[in-house]
Amino acid sequence: MSYVQAIPPKNYCVRDVRYCCSNCGKSFSVLYPEHNELVKYVETDSGEERWLPTFGDLGYLDLMERLVPSFSKGSEISMSISREFEKEFSRIQERSESGRPFSLFIKAICPNCEGENLQIEQEQKLESPPLPWMRFWLED
Repeated sequence: MSYVQAIPPKNYCVRDVRYCCSNCGKSFSVLYPEHNELVKYVETDSGEERWLPTFGDLGYLDLMERLVPSFSKGSEISMSISREFEKEFSRIQERSESGRPFSLFIKAICPNCEGENLQIEQEQKLESPPLPWMRFWLED
């Protein structure tokens, strides 16, 4: 099976946020899309990340239109459309190193204790850093 990926944008920004967990004291960093130009996916158990451009050929919105017949670009993305897309997209995406699918990143949690009470220690904007891009297969 041969995987493909969207062409990443030439210029993009992500935020690198360093947190300290109020529960266990662990410090860790999380990358976030800075604007709406990227979508982040994670493999929950390992924290492995993949990124997908929002726009363009084989980007998030293009794939949503291809995989969810009831969606068209410019339409509102309802919860039911989002769920259907995630279900279909998990079937075609390349798996993580542990063989598990990636899920849409929602929010940061402590990788040590899974705590959600996090304090920001530092935050910086990164311009076009190297990111691991999502790969997937599509039938012709």
